[in-house]
Amino acid sequence: MSEPYFTISLRISHPTYTSESIIEAIGLRARFANSVGRPRVTPTGAPLEGTYVETYCSFRLKEKVDGYFVDGIHDLMPTLEGFRTYLREIRDTGGRSELFIGVFVERTSGFVLEMKDMSKLVDTSLDLYVEYYF
Repeated sequence: MSEPYFTISLRISHPTYTSESIIEAIGLRARFANSVGRPRVTPTGAPLEGTYVETYCSFRLKEKVDGYFVDGIHDLMPTLEGFRTYLREIRDTGGRSELFIGVFVERTSGFVLEMKDMSKLVDTSLDLYVEYYF
């Protein structure tokens, strides 16, 4: 049996900001990005019908790390706290920001997210989205 591992991404969506402005403010390379009002495309760039109804950016912060994701959150908190002002602006202007956690396990697993860490996420205006993969 293999050990559990996780990935962590920062995901930001906004009704009016462009993906370029979000990427510039965050200062990281986006894994996925699209902007409100632009034509929709598949991941390979093929055109789809319609336009994006909101801007979306995803930044991979941790890739396939062995262990429990709460440890990864601890490691990332100094970086995430550096985005605090901008992430509050995102929230205050109608957008959303979240940590997306992908947890890969072969058996039952669990975690405790301590109150101090939950408080830091709230203070940084981040929602937490956890998805398990078996």
